Amino acid sequence: MCGAKAQPRGILSQVSGDKRARNGEKALEQVMAAWHWILTVSPQPEGLFFWGTIGLLASTQLVIVLLNQLEKHQFGSVHLGTLMTPLCTGFPNILIGILGQDRLADDLVLQLNIGNNLANTSLVVGLVMAVAGPLTLRAKKQGKDEHALWLSYVFLWFGSVLVLYLAHDGLISRMDGLLCMGWFALHHILTLNRRGKVAKKKRLGWKKALVLILPLMGAGYLIYVSLGWIETSLSSFSDQLGPRIGLFLGLLTVLPESFLLLRLALKQGRLGLSGIVGDCFVSVPLVVGLAAVLKPFPTPAIHHWTDPAAWTWIHLAVTMTLFTWVGLGVKRVPRWVGLVFMAVYVMVWWHSSRVGNT
Repeated sequence: MCGAKAQPRGILSQVSGDKRARNGEKALEQVMAAWHWILTVSPQPEGLFFWGTIGLLASTQLVIVLLNQLEKHQFGSVHLGTLMTPLCTGFPNILIGILGQDRLADDLVLQLNIGNNLANTSLVVGLVMAVAGPLTLRAKKQGKDEHALWLSYVFLWFGSVLVLYLAHDGLISRMDGLLCMGWFALHHILTLNRRGKVAKKKRLGWKKALVLILPLMGAGYLIYVSLGWIETSLSSFSDQLGPRIGLFLGLLTVLPESFLLLRLALKQGRLGLSGIVGDCFVSVPLVVGLAAVLKPFPTPAIHHWTDPAAWTWIHLAVTMTLFTWVGLGVKRVPRWVGLVFMAVYVMVWWHSSRVGNT
């Protein structure tokens, strides 16, 4: 017994050295094949679309984690939706307003952001309600969040009317842009003031704020890069879109909001519309104003509501009215309402093509 050799233990010890070497070579070959596939496919449209989708999933997951941390510091759902979430979901539009003036001709910056709000207030809301419903859109008693939500809706509506008024004469000037940015800043100041006094234990110090805000900005940049890859992969369809190119670009910019809202709704069983309000408010008036301050741009003049350029604003008014009506309700919304919202968006695309061909 004492002279017997000890038997090797474990699964690996039962496999011969040659077999382990062969398994290792096979594993290495699989890794190299996967890496070769990545290098080969990534520059292709399919690869760009794949990595853009992966980037959106990763960035929205980071946003969810960071928002959960911010909620512990007495930020209500409306504050998070209108102040924090747009740092990420609205970041691509902000960068487009700053960096995209050279590649977006004429009033395409304006059309892109109107298209963003059209998709947000119809398609995104409808998609989330249809997939994750029935959902409770708003709690019955929200306290300060209730007032902040009403305030955000009022500022969103007046901000859209302000941009329409400034654009109807055929030019959005630098002074017009400053007015739009000032309206956005006033909303944020009032919203923060209505937050109330924060307990000392829940105050967000500047060091922790940097730890949370900087990753939010990083997630926003990742969203911007991911959307760039997806846009490149779908650019072959741009010639077929014609006058609907603004709607198409706006549809791309709501992808992160769609990912984020859908995942939150499936997780929590309710749809926080404040994130959509915040994202819309970033697009119109902030991004439009920012773009105009950097470089004033012409817009189609609107002299009568039957003018072709007026129909875009009429479409936006319809979707915003439905969005406001549903968003301020307290009842659970069934799935079929989401299908109605999606149908409205399809009708907007159809009518836009009819107007563009006349």
